[in-house]
Amino acid sequence: MRVIIFISIFLIIGCKQKKMSSVETWVSDRCENLYRKISFSELLDSLLYLHGQKIELEGYYHEAFETSALTKRENYDSEKVLWIDFDYNLFRIQGSDTVYLLNSPDAIHSLNYRRIKLRGIVDAKSHGHLGAYSGTIKEICYMEVMN
Repeated sequence: MRVIIFISIFLIIGCKQKKMSSVETWVSDRCENLYRKISFSELLDSLLYLHGQKIELEGYYHEAFETSALTKRENYDSEKVLWIDFDYNLFRIQGSDTVYLLNSPDAIHSLNYRRIKLRGIVDAKSHGHLGAYSGTIKEICYMEVMN
């Protein structure tokens, strides 16, 4: 009986595989390393102070009709949302010579509900579509998409 329990535990532990996370990186040719890492909460609390600043930020992307939003959590919270103004010059290289541009609705839609890290400039005076957003992140030159 102990042997069966031991073998069962060994099989359960041995068969579990940690899910490998992969990251897609999108860049533009004008991105620098001079971006300040900032938390989502810190950005929302200091939006006016950070206006015009280059920041690096993580959050969850939501895309739909007339929606291009970054939120702190996976759930869409309409009071704590930033408008994301993508630069369609972002590209990623896969393999040795394949280049993909982030320039189509399908490419943007593929980001939906995924966690992303991006670098861009804070625009506290722009509030996105119909003024419904806390602020805007524009001139995005770098993005990591986590699975």
